[in-house]
Parts: sequence; structure tokens; C-alpha cells
Amino acid sequence: MSFRGLSGQSAVEYLMTYGWMLLVVAVVGGAIFATVGDQSVESTTGFEGDVRLDNFGVSDQDELGLEVRDGSGQGITVSKVNVSDPDTGQWIYKEFTGENGVGVGSSKIFELPNVTRADSGNELEVEVIYDSEGLSNLSEEGTINGQIELNNTGSFEGLPEDDHQKLDGGGSSIQLIDGFEDGDVDEYSTQIGLGDSADISITNSIAENGSNAGNFTISSSTLYTDTWAVSTSQSGLNAYPSQGDVFEGWIYKAASSSGVEDGIVFGKQNGVISGYVVRIYQGSQFDIIRLDDGSRNWLSSDNSVSFNDDEWYRIEVEWSNNGDILAKIYDSSGTEISSLSATDNTYTSGGFGWYYGAYEDIESTLLGDTARITGSVS
Repeated sequence: MSFRGLSGQSAVEYLMTYGWMLLVVAVVGGAIFATVGDQSVESTTGFEGDVRLDNFGVSDQDELGLEVRDGSGQGITVSKVNVSDPDTGQWIYKEFTGENGVGVGSSKIFELPNVTRADSGNELEVEVIYDSEGLSNLSEEGTINGQIELNNTGSFEGLPEDDHQKLDGGGSSIQLIDGFEDGDVDEYSTQIGLGDSADISITNSIAENGSNAGNFTISSSTLYTDTWAVSTSQSGLNAYPSQGDVFEGWIYKAASSSGVEDGIVFGKQNGVISGYVVRIYQGSQFDIIRLDDGSRNWLSSDNSVSFNDDEWYRIEVEWSNNGDILAKIYDSSGTEISSLSATDNTYTSGGFGWYYGAYEDIESTLLGDTARITGSVS
């Protein structure tokens, strides 16, 4: 008997014994391929510099995990990640407060909340802010593609994998106050401290988030008149802040003559111009003001700041139950510009709105957008 005959016989016996298993594997493999073939392929684009994005995924807790790898050869420190959906205007960002270094040639997973699996393919834009080789606030941008979507908009801070602690550390859900996406400003009424007239409308020419922003305009015909107004809502919005809340609102500082003031109002009382204001004034001052029947009382001021024209700023307020007010202002990149603190228990709740004005014979416009309650504070 030759070795060739033995080999042929062994091959036939092998196929007879295990052929059914090969057939099952082929059928199952074909089914898996057909299923995967119906889904969008996950991929990344960009990230070919100091920051490499090796992989990403979405957990059952609606967290987006990004595997960030050092491509600089020197190591990087990730300070913030921004994720946005250009189609819906939704966004999230998270600032990382520790354990955010990525060693030379190594990788680390950075988690962000408010991301879920989608039924169809989608593309999200990702920006990683990082430090490397002694340089700060560097930026690397790219996209991630797959069956993923944002299910809310919000800002967060914490460790890379810390179960997404919110800015207040309380873990409560974000409540939208107003984003103007419904195209409606009927909830707002205007009271003029001093001046001629004020108007409220919707604009879609400049928006911080989504398509619309609130457009609040005041006119004065008298030179150097003390001209200001508040446009607030007492009912009809999605939510209203009170003591114990952390909340924020975006304002747009448009280029104009000096003297323009822009800010948010909270704790507004029915029928009178009373409540609290956090504002920018003349591009170089940040204030907390209490309004009492139209009289303004300064609680805290910072006169050493500098704000740019034609830029969005985010005002964040922590309004504690003991009357402490901590106000911070950030530029559009998330950098803190100034912070103020005051203690006052005159008002504990009320309406929310916008504060704007000018001290010259001009028409002054404030754009406001994306006001929301982001958490709680004791």
C-alpha cells in the first residue's frame, strides 16, 4: 500500500466525519456577514497627528468610550473632548480633572455621556484639546462614523472613566430652560429700566447651538441715558432655576459701541424689576447685581477682565440654598475667564431671562441661547 493511497483515504474519511461541521460554520458565518452587512461600518477619520483615535464604542450606560493614543512620541495630556452632531446641532463636552495623561506610545479610554446607539449610520465630529511638549491647549479634530447619536446636550467634568460626574458632582439630569428651537418667544415679557423701547424676536443668523437664538434689542434716543431692560419669563418655559440649582446660559457679545451690557436674569419677581443679574459690561467688567424694584445694587464685580467682540460666552451660576451665588464665565472654547461670589437671600426663586442695555444713543442687541439647569448644589 502506498503512502499516496493512505493520504487519499484519510482525506475522504476526514470530509465524511467533519464535513457537516464545516457546512454549519459556513451557514452561520454567512448569516453573521449578512447581519453585519446591513449595519454601518464603524470608522474614524482624521487624528493623524499627536492624537490618534484607535477605537470607540458605546456602553449600555449610554457612554461613548474613545480610545486615545499618543502619536507625539512625547506623551500627551488630554484636558477636554468636544463631540458634536453637525446635523442636529447637539453637542457635549467633558473636561478631565485628573488621570488624563497618555504616556508615550500608550493609549487610554476617555468616556463621555449622552451618546446612544442609533438605528442608522451617523457621523459625529470630535475635537480633543490637549497639552504636549510644554505647549497648552493644542487641538486635534476628526470624525467618528457608525450607528451612534447624541441624545442630549451638556457639559461635564471628571476623570476619564469616572461614571461622568457632572459639573456639580450631583449626577442629576440636565433640564433645558430654553434653546429657542421652537421659534417662540411668547413666554417672555420685557420691562425697561430706563430707555425708549425693547423688542424680542428669533434669529437664525447666529446661534450657539441648533438653528435659533433669542434676539433682544433695546433702543435709546437720548445720548448717555442710563438705558437697560430685562426680558424674562415667569411661566411657559421648560424649567426655572431656584436656590440649590446649577444653571447656565449663553450670551453673544456683538461688536458695537462701548457701553453695551449683556447677561442673564434669575430669581425675577412678578410685576417688578427685581431679581439677580450676572452680566458683562463694556467688554472689561463682570458683575453680579441685585435688582430691587428697578434699583440696581452691585453685589460683586471684576473690573480686570477682557471680552472679545463677536463671540459666544457661557455664564454658569451655582445658586446655593444658603444664598451663596457663584458666577463663572467661559469663552466658547471652555476656558474660564472670570468668577465672582456673593451672598444674598433676598430672592430664592423666580423667573429666568435676559438683561441688556447701552449707555449711548444707539440700538443695542443681545443674543441669548441654550439656557439650562445642569445640576444641583447644597
